[in-house]
Amino acid sequence: MDTAEIKENIKFDPYVDLGVFKPKSNGSIQFDHIRSKKPLPALIEANRKADANGINVSVVVFIVEGYENPEIVVTQSYSISSLGLNQLQFFISYDFNEVKSSNFKTYELSFDAKEKKLPKGVKLKDIDTVEIFLRDTDPITSRGTETTVQSST
Repeated sequence: MDTAEIKENIKFDPYVDLGVFKPKSNGSIQFDHIRSKKPLPALIEANRKADANGINVSVVVFIVEGYENPEIVVTQSYSISSLGLNQLQFFISYDFNEVKSSNFKTYELSFDAKEKKLPKGVKLKDIDTVEIFLRDTDPITSRGTETTVQSST
């Protein structure tokens, strides 16, 4: 009987840390009725940079009024979309109590995708779609939104 010896324990972390954002509110939205505790979907836009080798992502998130100066952590991960396309997933993480409300503040985040922890041979120029997940770290709720990457022209 052959035996194998494991010499080291390797942990693969597929996430790329894009940093902590402390965005300022740039507006608000009010609904006629009280919304559920589930986060509102984010508005997202992803554009290729002029050299076609980078991607800039702009996201507008809606956070219940009353949470001033939110601290938002953004991480990136590579995946394959349901259509078999190269995709980046971005996780926008925060920690707030889930409450029903009709009043929300808007916050805009803008960041560049990083060409890290992609599969061998895959570059940012090969990414077709991005998907954004709003993730409350407690974690009771989350929500995802997907968009295609637009050309720089």
